[in-house]
Amino acid sequence: MTPSETVLAKLPDARKVGDGWSARCPAHDDSRASLSISEGDDGRALLKCHAGCKVEAVVSAMGLKMAELFPEQSRQKPFTKEKAKARGRAFENADEAIDALERKHGKRSKAWTYHNADSEPVGIVLRWDTASGKVIRPVARHSDGWHIGAMPGPRPLYRLPELLPAALALVGEGEKVVEAARFLGFTATTSSGGCEAAAKTDWQPLAGKEVWVLNDNDAAGRKFAETAASILSKLAPAPLIRVLDLAKHASALPVGGDLADVLSDPAFCGLPLGDAAELSDVKAFIERMAQEVEPWRAPAGDTGKDEPARPRPEIVIGTDEFRVNAEAVEALAQDKDLFQRAGMLVYVVNAQTADESAVLRRPDPTLVIRNVPLPLLRERLTQCARWLKWRGSGNNAELVPAHPPEWSVSGIGARCDWPSVRRLEAVVPHPVLLPNGSILKTNGYDPVSRLLVCLPQDLRISVPEFPSMAEVALAVRILRDVVVDFPFESPVHVGAFFAALLTPLAWFAFTGPAPLFLFDANIRAAGKGLLADVIALIVTGRRFPIMSYTSEREELRKRITTLAVGGDRMVLLDNLNGPIGNDILDAALTADRWKDRVLGGNSVFDGPLHVCWYATGNNVQLLADTARRVCHCRMESQEEHPELREAFRHPELRQHVQQERGKLLSAALTILRAWATSGKPKHGLKPWGSFEGWSNVVREAVVFAGLPDPGEARQALQSAADRDAVAMLALIDALEQMDPDRRGLTASEIVEAIRKPSDPPAGWLSDLRSSVEELCGRLDSRSLGYKFRHFARRNFNGRMIDRTTSVSSANSVRWVVCRIVHGGK
Repeated sequence: MTPSETVLAKLPDARKVGDGWSARCPAHDDSRASLSISEGDDGRALLKCHAGCKVEAVVSAMGLKMAELFPEQSRQKPFTKEKAKARGRAFENADEAIDALERKHGKRSKAWTYHNADSEPVGIVLRWDTASGKVIRPVARHSDGWHIGAMPGPRPLYRLPELLPAALALVGEGEKVVEAARFLGFTATTSSGGCEAAAKTDWQPLAGKEVWVLNDNDAAGRKFAETAASILSKLAPAPLIRVLDLAKHASALPVGGDLADVLSDPAFCGLPLGDAAELSDVKAFIERMAQEVEPWRAPAGDTGKDEPARPRPEIVIGTDEFRVNAEAVEALAQDKDLFQRAGMLVYVVNAQTADESAVLRRPDPTLVIRNVPLPLLRERLTQCARWLKWRGSGNNAELVPAHPPEWSVSGIGARCDWPSVRRLEAVVPHPVLLPNGSILKTNGYDPVSRLLVCLPQDLRISVPEFPSMAEVALAVRILRDVVVDFPFESPVHVGAFFAALLTPLAWFAFTGPAPLFLFDANIRAAGKGLLADVIALIVTGRRFPIMSYTSEREELRKRITTLAVGGDRMVLLDNLNGPIGNDILDAALTADRWKDRVLGGNSVFDGPLHVCWYATGNNVQLLADTARRVCHCRMESQEEHPELREAFRHPELRQHVQQERGKLLSAALTILRAWATSGKPKHGLKPWGSFEGWSNVVREAVVFAGLPDPGEARQALQSAADRDAVAMLALIDALEQMDPDRRGLTASEIVEAIRKPSDPPAGWLSDLRSSVEELCGRLDSRSLGYKFRHFARRNFNGRMIDRTTSVSSANSVRWVVCRIVHGGK
């Protein structure tokens, strides 16, 4: 009698359901047939009580023993702890399991430890070299201790913690090959169990990387390489795969030879024997192989049958909504395209040029973040779990497939936190500098920075580990060459261009916001838009998304909220015209978080604002509070018709930048990396209020590279922009003449004097009128009082306006001009 038949004999009400049976659970008062019975691949009887009874309780209630759930040949009687250990089960630690194997095989010759992503050991592969051949035995960690046997699936890749930050990884057949590759300086890995078990490994950590698959010189080695490449090609995002056949380049390599054999005898690949130079020669040999091999492509008809299958968890719908929703949230962790951000479930899409909100115009498709609507969430819940419900009653009750109920979908969507779902900070289509000075350039999700990196597969980035000053100077020349034809007003504005280029790359290396980068010119067609596109094409490979500026506060606020929700990284305010600036724009420029109601819904977005702001215009007129938030890049063209100019070094500049993107992006990253590895030196720069974090990284890196400080351009811009300050200075001059005894005047008295001038009129009256109209837009005592309060006690060439202690009435404040002496009156 099989174990399943033994169990069914104890359950007379059991009924056939699919591949198994259902019955009332004998361990509790059951009226709904909540016990499921099925047969495992090894013949054991599998029991699950959906009401929560433990298997031991169910077996005891049937009058059986746990051993009777297993086939006869797998039982050990009596089943003592000592015999369990002798069979390799439930060892308290790995050393005990290894000791048991060494008593049988002798002292091991090799041991390779596998770790999970948290660097915790989960399995060890042991090797013994005996007279009759090599012996391989694994031990693995289970929930109840260490067992002698293969690791449970999905198995981790060998050297997994080293793989996570790497951009390039070698894959070989066996741990010995991996260690040989690591000895050469490569990051390398393999799967446990040989070529036949490759599909049992979780290869996802290699998604988006460049992967070189080395095959051994035999049929098994070539099969492993093809199997690994096939699995890797189906990851999302897919890695750039190159299969390197050692035998094609090392003709003397014997059958069964591998990289370890090449390392021990470089003559196999035509290299001379040597000492120190030998390792670099072998490494260069492998790198040349990779350069000569075309990227691997899946053969036609490859359906992905080698991909490891991951069973979906089962969720039984019941009235205990908390349990149902908690199980569903846990299942959502399997969705690798789902994230949480700012209290919302989100996913990443490639937005086309037409934006449904009409907030942005996108010349090129761009990756953006979208909230998951409830219908799509319902669909994803069915992908992540099998939903079941009870049908019938009593002995006729059975579990049948079901749709996720509406109350569960809406309840899950309304949660502000989903512990099992990954948190997303931003999507970056370019490498970034991290706070520790490293460059994140590996495709895929980085759990530390919470960034999703999405680089083109053909983009090659080369940044020296420790760049020299000569390499920094070369990087500056490479980037300067691209913009050599632009008529920058002064070298300071060249420094501003470099700051505008480096800021999105360094954004996640500093805290706080960055200023708006304004590309300004004295005439149309001077190249402002083209210069902005150069930055966007180098950083993202696409032209700028464009947002039109509006002075209407509420409309501007809605547009900024849409950018924050979508996770847009770089936005251009194109062709600014008229006075620019208000409190909403000023708040966005000095904030790295944004809170507002989402357009078209009742939800509130409270999350990161990772927008790098850029703008173009001719002789842009900025209001004072906005001007201090701007990094100015000014061009002055002496041409009457700049659009007719010829003889450019790069006539098709946009096309040139796209073709050379990898080289230009590497140059920009080299500057940042060199500054970081040089100890992040300081250069005594003048403070830039509200942008201290940006200034301490980007400005310092620009000056470190030998370029002018981009902050020097802001003084002239602020002086030209602060029209209110100029008007206040003229007003103070007039008030000193109007009130020579400094008794103080009310705003109403000042306006009244302008409207009813004395006869003959005073000489200062005309200046007073024009100053008040410039400040307030009209002769209005209330507006003038507001301006006085705004500018109270501000230094204007050694003078300030302040309240007097003399008050004519409870609602009237008298204002007087005071001299400032050492910070006081």
